[in-house]
Amino acid sequence: MNNTGLELLLLALSFAGVLLGVLGLPGNFIPVIAALIAVIAGNGESFTWGWFTLFLLIAASGEVVDQLTGFLGAKKYGSSRAGMVGAVIGGFAGAVLGTAVLPVIGSIAGVFIGCFAFTVAFEYLFSRRTAAESGKAGIGAVLGKAVATAYKFIAGFVLLILMIWRFWLI
Repeated sequence: MNNTGLELLLLALSFAGVLLGVLGLPGNFIPVIAALIAVIAGNGESFTWGWFTLFLLIAASGEVVDQLTGFLGAKKYGSSRAGMVGAVIGGFAGAVLGTAVLPVIGSIAGVFIGCFAFTVAFEYLFSRRTAAESGKAGIGAVLGKAVATAYKFIAGFVLLILMIWRFWLI
């Protein structure tokens, strides 16, 4: 592409997008959009449609793993549908509240605390589970969320490394 200013901007936006994964948002699609811009703005030197497709597949895999591990983790530890819904709502609500209290660290802690608390509450209130069963489901939801978050971060950083490689190291 040979436009260092645009490349740095796309990399910075992509980095910010990857960090949004902490909040449970699909931030890995920001590097995908950056790759699309690089394909359109470039002459096929740095990014091609093949590279764009690879970026899209990596980002999509993060979202698939995110959804599956959250549900499977909660389900493996005895969660009902209500608990799984609570995990999703709690993770998002915890991220928002955690960010308001203490950006970055609060965001990360909020996701896991919210995920646990809402899973337990939804299990107890809507599925009529005991406190022990609800707590076990909450632990499963947190474990699933931890695996999903780790995978999404790894996928996001793979995208960033590939972007750096394609822009400046080829």
